[in-house]
Amino acid sequence: MHIVVVGGREKNEVDLSRIATGRGHTIELLDGDVAGRGIEGIRNAVSRSSIVIIVTEINSHGGVAAAKREASRLNKPTMVVSRLSCARLRGLLDALAIRDASTPFPLHTGGWSYGQTTFVRQ
Repeated sequence: MHIVVVGGREKNEVDLSRIATGRGHTIELLDGDVAGRGIEGIRNAVSRSSIVIIVTEINSHGGVAAAKREASRLNKPTMVVSRLSCARLRGLLDALAIRDASTPFPLHTGGWSYGQTTFVRQ
């Protein structure tokens, strides 16, 4: 699975990458800047993604809107979080693994929950 994180270029970028690659996934972290060619980068990354995680705490309103709009247009599942910690990424990957093991069509369901976070297929 290819995970795109928009607004997730933080101090824990290396740790997030290790967690994802350790579980057999790829991860792409974008700063969410829409100035210049930034919006084009968001669009291209979302088009390559299996799931889009949108981080709101350090992301501009324009970056959040652009990521949501492109994910919706391409019918990509999204997760909106205020911050993306290592624990939250591990929890997401655990939830996806459990969900994928119980359904023959991974990432093609209407929605699922993990704790207080609800994932919606747009």
